[in-house]
Amino acid sequence: MAEENPRCEFVKYKLADGKTVPVEVSPAVARFLENEERRERTRRREDRRFLDKDGYVEGETELLVYDLGQGVLDKVEKRERNNIVNDAINHLFPRQKSYIHAYYFKGYTVQEIADMESIDKAAVSRVLSKARDELKFYLEHYQQFGGYQQNG
Repeated sequence: MAEENPRCEFVKYKLADGKTVPVEVSPAVARFLENEERRERTRRREDRRFLDKDGYVEGETELLVYDLGQGVLDKVEKRERNNIVNDAINHLFPRQKSYIHAYYFKGYTVQEIADMESIDKAAVSRVLSKARDELKFYLEHYQQFGGYQQNG
């Protein structure tokens, strides 16, 4: 499992506290993230272009602020969900965590993981299944483990 997957590359991920950490993702995900970041920068430039010299266009500026706020809110919620999932993964046993990481984040198949670990494919499937059950339980009971759940 210590081998680096040639099908993955590292991208910079900005944490809530402002620190940047490298995250390994597939090339397709890396391209998607780059394109999304480019689109977001373009959208911000376009949003500034539509303001008049006083910075206010009746009826439009309010919508612009709402849209920008909604985008930030979506990003914050997504980041929080990612933090919760990462927290759940960190509660798994090392082998479960390793297999989840290889299968879901690095894109290895169950057979490839079994070959790397020199074990039966069914054993990998059982570990992944048990890990998914534990993740589901943890996420369903997150509040009891020190997190929070939104009402509604």
